[in-house]
Amino acid sequence: RRAKAENLSYIETQFIRPKFSLKINNSDSLNKKLRQAAAQKDSQFIFALFDELIHRFDTAGAADTALAFNERISRQHQLLQMDDDSFTMRYQNFVLRFMEPVELFKHLYVNFISAGKSPLIVGVNIVSPEHGEVSMQDYWLHMAMYNYLHRRFPDVKYALHAGELTSGLVAPEELTWHINEAVRFAGASRIGHGVDMAWEKDSRSLLAYMKKEQIAVEINLSSNEFILGVKEDRHPIS
Repeated sequence: RRAKAENLSYIETQFIRPKFSLKINNSDSLNKKLRQAAAQKDSQFIFALFDELIHRFDTAGAADTALAFNERISRQHQLLQMDDDSFTMRYQNFVLRFMEPVELFKHLYVNFISAGKSPLIVGVNIVSPEHGEVSMQDYWLHMAMYNYLHRRFPDVKYALHAGELTSGLVAPEELTWHINEAVRFAGASRIGHGVDMAWEKDSRSLLAYMKKEQIAVEINLSSNEFILGVKEDRHPIS
């Protein structure tokens, strides 16, 4: 009601996320192997391990979990009668950056299945502070997960919060690569924030690539001020 009163015509909300209760017994060992491979950028090993994990997920009912979640979203959407001639509501699935790798990949896989099966769910995102300890440690590994799942689910779109970093928040070298990996390696349809764009390696080439591929940037004015202290003439919207 508030959105309609403010003449908004479209919202994508991160409402709830599917939860898959499967426990992976040797997850500590697998997490260690994934992080070691990520440190070497050994995508071949990582993708082979993902193949094994997905076999386990499928056997344990990942698709059933995704479909049950979609039914819940559909019932809620119909109950509230969200859409009309002037307004449309859609949903993004999401995972949390601070999860351990196997747990995050498990939920990300279910999210992709869900988004591929429901017209109400238009994408998959990853949230929580990008500068968090686990977020920074596993950032490339997270991008590898998206790269892998994109090839399994080529029609599922996804937005990635990328470059939600600024000078003084992380080490300077960490400002140089997050957006590049999100758009060139992970294949994001759009990114959120993009605050560290000026520090990204070959930033002009990166911007030209994003323009060519029509990769949009969500300019999150309020959260950038609140989380990063970036506002007014410090904001890259200029």
